[in-house]
Amino acid sequence: MSTRLQLENVTILIYAILGLLFVIMISQCSMIMGNEEEELSEILATEKIEIPPSILLGKNLFKNNCGSCHAKNMKTKMTGPALAGVEERWNENRENLRAWIRNSQAYLNTGDNYATALSLEYPSMMTAFPSLTNEEIDGILDYVRYVSER
Repeated sequence: MSTRLQLENVTILIYAILGLLFVIMISQCSMIMGNEEEELSEILATEKIEIPPSILLGKNLFKNNCGSCHAKNMKTKMTGPALAGVEERWNENRENLRAWIRNSQAYLNTGDNYATALSLEYPSMMTAFPSLTNEEIDGILDYVRYVSER
């Protein structure tokens, strides 16, 4: 075999190895970056349980209304607080939590101590969602709990 042919084979082998390393690196980066949506889809697809409609409703509502300020894994702080354990922090009082979600600024006027502390820790005011129904808010909260427990 000629030296030139050997060099061409080595070059092809090097490019193949570099391409493989690139593919591995990209797949590792996407795992590190934590594509939560794919992870959740995998969880939903691999579980043999039927997902309640309220959680599916909550997933869509969370994505469209909450996901820009709250982390999709529910455990990381962003513009807004991590949502894992949100109901416990509100003393299991969904009525107050619903009022906060619908209009946090108006709810602050009630003098609620937790709401006041929350607004001091996260000074950018939460967007008001006055048109969300109790069922829709409950769906979001069910979805938050579901993701938090996984």
